[in-house]
Amino acid sequence: MNKKIVTIIITIGILLAGGIYLFWGKRDMYSEANAPRTTIELSTDSTDFGTFPYAEPKHTVFRFRNTGEQPLIIKNVVSSCGCAEVTWNKRPIAPGKTDSLAVDFKANSLGQFNKTVEMICNTEPERHLLHLKGFVEE
Repeated sequence: MNKKIVTIIITIGILLAGGIYLFWGKRDMYSEANAPRTTIELSTDSTDFGTFPYAEPKHTVFRFRNTGEQPLIIKNVVSSCGCAEVTWNKRPIAPGKTDSLAVDFKANSLGQFNKTVEMICNTEPERHLLHLKGFVEE
């Protein structure tokens, strides 16, 4: 009888583990990493702030549209420096809809600069570079 109970417990454990695996496996299928591909159209991929004083913060907005048939997911946004703070909608953007990514730039040095903001999406290609340039004076 002891062996029978151990066999039942092991069987229940295996079935439970299999159920958990199937549940998480299906759930992961729809994660950001495995999201179906779509397409994006950027209104522009660069901003030139021109010449401006060091103490003057700058702001720009990059607008884009989901031109595909699947929801657009911005997986991550990475700035090339700590001088650019980026905010964006963390929710999927429906097909045909437009949205934007806002960048607040505060210079940390004088002179010419060329910075980038990399937007990583469920598109092909996955990475889109946005460019910031200008000249900071005293």
